[in-house]
Amino acid sequence: MELITRTIELNEFAQGLAREAGNELMKYFNNSTRAKITRSGSNPQTVADVISNDLIRKEISQRFPDHDIKSEETYDHAPFYWDYKSNYVWLVDPCDGTMNFISNIPFFSVSIALSFRREVIMGVVFDPVRGELFSAEKTKGAYLNRLPIIVGKKKKLSEASLGIDIYHSPLLIKRELQFLAVLASKVRVVRSFFSGALELCYLADGRIDIRIDDSYKPWDVAAGSLIAKEAGARITNILNQSWTLCSKSMLAANPVLHQRVVQILMLQ
Repeated sequence: MELITRTIELNEFAQGLAREAGNELMKYFNNSTRAKITRSGSNPQTVADVISNDLIRKEISQRFPDHDIKSEETYDHAPFYWDYKSNYVWLVDPCDGTMNFISNIPFFSVSIALSFRREVIMGVVFDPVRGELFSAEKTKGAYLNRLPIIVGKKKKLSEASLGIDIYHSPLLIKRELQFLAVLASKVRVVRSFFSGALELCYLADGRIDIRIDDSYKPWDVAAGSLIAKEAGARITNILNQSWTLCSKSMLAANPVLHQRVVQILMLQ
């Protein structure tokens, strides 16, 4: 049977793997002695990141030796789809939200997705603190702990919440502050979570209503973007153009709010 037709089996595999990796993260969370920082700076890494990453890569490689794997902890600075041998590429963030993890803030996740010919066909995001497992398969809807979820149905910006993070680069700070200058007064509240995977899942479950991001790597948003789409979100880049894993920016919301934000941004 062609692998792409077995997304249910792949989903079950990824869910089990995400739970296993998440349980490993919890052994190190809120424990500065064990969770030693192995890389500092704006993109930090801890022992827990490495352990989670190694576990995930090992199990994927054993089960699917012909597949490629792209993960945050083995980032080689090459273009995303550069010289891959397989049509299948796994996108892994073994601890999305490492900054939160280091600061003992309970908002991080394990994100695992599988793409086929550059399109995500399956995604799983596991929050080990809350025991929440978000999942989706292409064209089959989005789920939280196996129960279906949909995006919120708000139509007014004045009732909506906006998720946006402020990053370190001067250029990014300038752009993100421009977005805030335009939108902050028009929405009910602005949130900054610093975990792109979980934020997209929160969008999928109606916990936030709009998500803007222009500083991410494919493994940060691969699983979450599919989950949000399958829950009914519209996702484009900031210019309202088609969004792919190689896009440089993201605007996600339910279709009505998405159009509202696009109209405002286009006037700037």
